[in-house]
Amino acid sequence: MAAIIALALSVPSAAQDSTKAEWKSPLEPGVWALEFETQARLSSFSYGGGTIAGKRHFSARSALEVGVSIYFNEREENATVTRTEYVGVNAYGFTDSDVDDNYENQSYSIFTHYVKYASLWRRFGVFWAAGPIVQWDSYFSSYDFPHPDSVALNRSDDTDTWGIGLDAIAGFEWFFSDRLSLGGRFGLTGIYRTGDRTSVDQYYDPASLYGYDHYETAEIEQVLIQTNPVVLVLSGYF
Repeated sequence: MAAIIALALSVPSAAQDSTKAEWKSPLEPGVWALEFETQARLSSFSYGGGTIAGKRHFSARSALEVGVSIYFNEREENATVTRTEYVGVNAYGFTDSDVDDNYENQSYSIFTHYVKYASLWRRFGVFWAAGPIVQWDSYFSSYDFPHPDSVALNRSDDTDTWGIGLDAIAGFEWFFSDRLSLGGRFGLTGIYRTGDRTSVDQYYDPASLYGYDHYETAEIEQVLIQTNPVVLVLSGYF
């Protein structure tokens, strides 16, 4: 009886040891991986995009990663503004105007990272990565405010920039299957950015038939260090 109980207790342990022995890490020299990334972002903006990258391992702990990222944000707000006119302290007129506020942003980047695994333990790995990045950004915003007296006011800003910089990333990877993993990463980007901004102010009063368009351009040149949102990564190895 004691022998039977001892055998029964040893079965789960043996099964676990067998499972551990059967799993073999796919991180080997010559292995390729295809990665799909998306940003874990909470925002009131309409948001989309992602990253696709390829990775090739030189060894179990080192690899080269090359990828392309496309992201965009969009916001459109409509509001009603009530205008009150006074004579002294007495209000005598109330008029409503509809206000449109729009914002669009597009970002495209190409990057190359050297990836180094600091630790590998069973199905879990921790790594850091660094490498150059080239980025292009486009921003557009407009603000329309029709005056109650039919006076039209509009302001818009259009900005285009490109930059080159360096990414520094830390992340983790968990293999939930022999060839598939889920992970996350977070990092910093130092980037030199240059471009131009065009601003337009428009005014028109149909009562006096008077109006004008005011254009203003500015060159942009800046050095930024920015944090990158947390990225969730699904990887397949082959």
